[in-house]
Amino acid sequence: MNVDIRRVRDDLDALRDAAGLGHDFGPAAVRSCLLFACAGAAACVWALVPHGLPPATALAAFAVPAVDWLMACKRSESVPPGADADWREWRKALPVFLLVLPLVSLHVWCRAVGLPPAQFLGLSTFAIGFVLFSSAVARRSQLPLVGWAVGLLAGGLLLPLDPARAVLVLSACVGAGALLSAGIASFVRPRGG
Repeated sequence: MNVDIRRVRDDLDALRDAAGLGHDFGPAAVRSCLLFACAGAAACVWALVPHGLPPATALAAFAVPAVDWLMACKRSESVPPGADADWREWRKALPVFLLVLPLVSLHVWCRAVGLPPAQFLGLSTFAIGFVLFSSAVARRSQLPLVGWAVGLLAGGLLLPLDPARAVLVLSACVGAGALLSAGIASFVRPRGG
């Protein structure tokens, strides 16, 4: 019976999405965004402090919010624990995986024309921000994505300017974008629900 209730809930979510109502960005989404913002701040401090370690080690700060986010996604999954994911779950995830194809094409093109890795990283960061921005403005229910989009768009523009500080720029932009998304999500979500 539990599986049937979850499938009905999934169908209702699909109808809500089709009607443009979307999912609520509740306290868990705000918490995840705030954790990413804190990780961005910690990574920025780590990248600025002289310690002799590679600046890329600052990206380890994002492990905690990433694991927390993945655990939150697992808790909200419609598939019961121990069951195999059905075709509907894979079909929902497929468009996200398809975004990798244009990024791989962009990488191959950048290598072919001789662009440095920092410019590829800037272009791909900007492209991901653009996709998020398009999704955020297309549906009001996705408005909290504007924060992430603005952070990634800014990071994509700033990265090629100072490739030596790529970790600092990315960490600052992701942290600021997450903080902005947390603020938007806390104001957009319905009250009393």
